[in-house]
Amino acid sequence: MTMYNVELSRVFVNMKGQGEPILFLHGVPDTSEVWDGAIAAFADKYQCIAPDLPGFGRTQSPQNFDYSLENLAHFIEQL
Repeated sequence: MTMYNVELSRVFVNMKGQGEPILFLHGVPDTSEVWDGAIAAFADKYQCIAPDLPGFGRTQSPQNFDYSLENLAHFIEQL
């Protein structure tokens, strides 16, 4: 479990395994924990990356965070 700074957010990322990366993104209103079973199954062959998106789980977001798809995509790119 790792924390990263992305713009004004401190982002929790569940990262396990090694190899080619797989990015797991949760829906709303979920957290990265929905991917725990999949990560356990794939971590022996892949680097599994599952962030808590802004405002969910252990990732806080600024009060005026823009939750548009465009901004969330930008956020993931920055991560």
